[in-house]
Amino acid sequence: METFSEIFAAQQILLHAYTVCLSFTILCYDHLMTFAEEIAYIWRRPFTTSSILFFLNRYVGLFGNAAALAALFVSATSSCQQWKLYHQLLLVTNQVIVCGILTVRTYALYNRDKYVLAFMLTSASLLAGAAGWSLTGQQSTSYTLLPGCNESDTFMTGVHIATAWEALFVYDSAVFILTMVRMIRTGFFRNFTNRRRVRDILFLVWRDGAIYYLVMVSVNASNILTFYLASSLNRGFLSTFASCVSICMISRLMLNLHQSADVGILSTMSPGERRRFLHRRRPSKSGAFPDGGAEIEEATTAFGGGVELTTQFCFDEEGASVDYEQELELRELERQRDIDGDIGKESEIETVVDEYGSIKEVRRSASTSVWR
Repeated sequence: METFSEIFAAQQILLHAYTVCLSFTILCYDHLMTFAEEIAYIWRRPFTTSSILFFLNRYVGLFGNAAALAALFVSATSSCQQWKLYHQLLLVTNQVIVCGILTVRTYALYNRDKYVLAFMLTSASLLAGAAGWSLTGQQSTSYTLLPGCNESDTFMTGVHIATAWEALFVYDSAVFILTMVRMIRTGFFRNFTNRRRVRDILFLVWRDGAIYYLVMVSVNASNILTFYLASSLNRGFLSTFASCVSICMISRLMLNLHQSADVGILSTMSPGERRRFLHRRRPSKSGAFPDGGAEIEEATTAFGGGVELTTQFCFDEEGASVDYEQELELRELERQRDIDGDIGKESEIETVVDEYGSIKEVRRSASTSVWR
């Protein structure tokens, strides 16, 4: 007859197994949901450093967790020790890739400032040392009540392993603080309610970075608490869940950036740099535009600090340009506070290719200035 302790242990083991299965299911589901975007914005574009990092994050996590899932069905005690080490190394590898992506993103956000890179690499090295220490001094015993690798960890082992997740928590916080400092220095929040900012690279970085940080703070904090408060069989049972959520969040963050810029996480918004966004505006229900065109295409060039320059092209029903002499209209000029002070900007709207493949030979140049 089973004792109360055995029933409780069995419940804890099943809870751990269900959590691992749920985590992998979420990872696979997110992969399927965003695979079309991956094809459009990653596979069909030239490979860059950003796309390589995307593949590492996406597929090391996917196939690595698939292999780790097999540990639920391993019974031999000797194999369990190997699988446990493999799983911990996999978690560390996934988080190193995530931290590398966040480092590159922050480095690009600061216009590739070497001092920022040096600070982040130094911080990462110190935290990596703490994470490496967490893999030592572990003491656990195998629990053979149910099939699978069921390890019972001592409290001090839980404290050791929790150090790695605490180091990750600190690094995520440092990246978020650096992002907020950059947003403040570029004057991002002073005109936050402007609707056109949804096209700005800075808005994507702020929005996705804030969502990533809030989600990961909640997940990592919950996981860290399990090392101190959960039973010996379930110390850190949310580790796989936290890792899978982190992989999904970073993948979506990178896809959003690749959708707006080919270089993805390497995109910067330094003074004078530009990003073009093309979209078409259909006529109103009344039928036509004042100039007789059937639709309008707007080519918007967005600069650092929120400066945007828009050219409008009118097309007839056959896609031919009605007027090549559309006057450049300065849509938005906002204040920018940056280390370079007053900056003169020169832009050029180059050849535009519409959605039908027709080339519109329209070239204009304009000069604007940004002040504090």
